[in-house]
Amino acid sequence: MTVKITARGAERWKQGHPWVYRSDVAEEPEKKPGIVPVTDRRGKFLGRALYSPSSEIRLRLLTRADEPIDARWWANRIGDAVRRRNGINATAWRAVHGEGDGLPSLIVDKYDSWIVAQLLSAGLETARADVLAGIREALTPEGILLRNDAAVRRHEGLPLEVTLAEGQVPQTIEIAEDGVRYLAKRCSQWIRALRGSRAAR
Repeated sequence: MTVKITARGAERWKQGHPWVYRSDVAEEPEKKPGIVPVTDRRGKFLGRALYSPSSEIRLRLLTRADEPIDARWWANRIGDAVRRRNGINATAWRAVHGEGDGLPSLIVDKYDSWIVAQLLSAGLETARADVLAGIREALTPEGILLRNDAAVRRHEGLPLEVTLAEGQVPQTIEIAEDGVRYLAKRCSQWIRALRGSRAAR
C-alpha cells in the first residue's frame, strides 16, 4: 500500500518535519497500520514511514531512501543512537529518543544489562519483532520489558500493557552514575505484569 500526501505535506517533509498529519494525506487506500512507501500526488517517491490510520499523526518518517525496513535496518539505527551516547558515565541512560534519533515513536531505556522500551504508534507496533531483534543486536540485553502503558497509545487504537518480551528483568537494579550508586525499582504495575507473563509460560 502506498500513501499519497499533499503538496503542503510533501514540502513540510522536505524541510525536515518528521510527521505528516491527517489533513495532509491525499490518498490512503487501505486503513491498515504498518510501514508504507509515501509519494506525492503525482507518484514521486518521498520515503518510507510508519502509518497509523487511527491517529491524527498519520505518517512518521523513517527514511527518505527506497530501502527495506527490516531487522537489520532497526539494528543499524538503534546502534547509531547508542554510539551517540558513548562516554556517558552511568549504567542507566536513554538509548533511543524517538524522533530525535530518527526512530519515531520508539523509546529505549538501558538499565545496566536490561532494557525497558516503549512502542508508541500503531505503525511501529506492526514491526515489534524486527524492533526487538534490533534492540538485541545493538544492546545485547539480559531482558527486555515493553512498558507500553503510555496514554498516547489509546490515540493509536492500541491497548495499554506492560509485557516481558524477552529474558528476565529483576525487581531492583543497582545503578551507578558519576560515582553515585542507587537502586531503581520496578513499580507494582510492572511486577504484576511480569508475574502474569511468567504464569502464562
